[in-house]
Amino acid sequence: MGPFTKRFSAWLMSEIASIVASRPSTQAVHVGYEKAGRILFDSAVPWNADAVLVEAAVRSATLCVAKSDFTIRLPGESPIPAENIRVEEGGYRHRLFFRLPVPRESQTALLFIHDRSLGSFEIPILSENDFLTGLSIDTPTIFVTMGSKQVNCQTFVSTQGQGMTVVALLRSRSIHLAPLASLPLEAWFQREEKPEPNWIAPIVLAGSQLQTKQAMVAVKPPKPLRYTGTWQITWRWGNHELCRHRCRIISQKAFCRSLRVSDTRFAVLDRQGRWSLHRQVPPIGAIQRLGPCFVLSSQELGAAGLCSLQVHALVPGAETPPLLFSQDFLVQDGLNLFVPGTVAAEDLMHMIGFELRLRDQRLCVLPLSAVPTASFNNEGGFRPAPDFLWTSAADEELMERLTRLIDRRAT
Repeated sequence: MGPFTKRFSAWLMSEIASIVASRPSTQAVHVGYEKAGRILFDSAVPWNADAVLVEAAVRSATLCVAKSDFTIRLPGESPIPAENIRVEEGGYRHRLFFRLPVPRESQTALLFIHDRSLGSFEIPILSENDFLTGLSIDTPTIFVTMGSKQVNCQTFVSTQGQGMTVVALLRSRSIHLAPLASLPLEAWFQREEKPEPNWIAPIVLAGSQLQTKQAMVAVKPPKPLRYTGTWQITWRWGNHELCRHRCRIISQKAFCRSLRVSDTRFAVLDRQGRWSLHRQVPPIGAIQRLGPCFVLSSQELGAAGLCSLQVHALVPGAETPPLLFSQDFLVQDGLNLFVPGTVAAEDLMHMIGFELRLRDQRLCVLPLSAVPTASFNNEGGFRPAPDFLWTSAADEELMERLTRLIDRRAT
């Protein structure tokens, strides 16, 4: 190959590269959508979006282009021209903006300059069913106003609940919560035996919540719930049910009947000023003050209620046990430690125990005396123990002694 041929080949390759470089090329395409005035770029476009938004970056080295030169074509639709164009990087890069109608299903769109295709891209459409499949109400929690407290519970006393607030986490596992802008979320409150809801509370999300995938929502009935029985709370969006949970309202008598004393202890302040809990009363000379401790629970699932408790001193020969402490105590789900107060060590000399009462109902007796023992003789007879008020601590000690006796016989 001669020198002229080499120079001509180099010139021709340079011209071809210049022509190719001068052609516009697509660098990136981003698909988003507009909903209720908010522009969102998500993994998919919801079926009820107001419009599909397309942003494309096109690079052109030499050609001077206008927005009317670019179109997007969808199957079976007329070409859609660009709404706006923005020139960047000294005229070498152009950012195009398109506004398209929302297709019924996912489609492949083509980007054109005049009659030449610059490439294709997908417009993913999320259907209503797919969105609702990923939409959920998580950890719905009921708070009942009792005096100055907000109490988390599932069951409460009808005369004590001054109001109810239900809090839940609204979560979307697919896209943002923006599709909910077209229709408010609703919470239905109804008695379980009634077919129609007593109240329907619409919940309107804030703009900042619509741009996230999860949001805390709260709803409060317009007035306190008073009817006893089971209530049903249903979270709905349109005709779709997201979650259903229940709460129970019971009478004061039913709540009082459900109370149980699960265990007892003694709160002890020793001579060195240290507090501790004991199952049995320590030697009187080692303590300054002592008071009863009662572990209360309710047999109603998730119950919460206020009860007026009184602690009386059991004094030998007294017709009416004197009142030591009186207190309104909140019993919640699980075990609740009730420590009403203490008495001086010298006052214990005149007492044989404590009695816990709920109005006129005796709940528990906590004796001060140690568990008595029976003495056996060599012939198998025994001298019975003196009268003794049985407690859970005594029951545990009995089981411990029986276990030791069985183990000893087994060896």
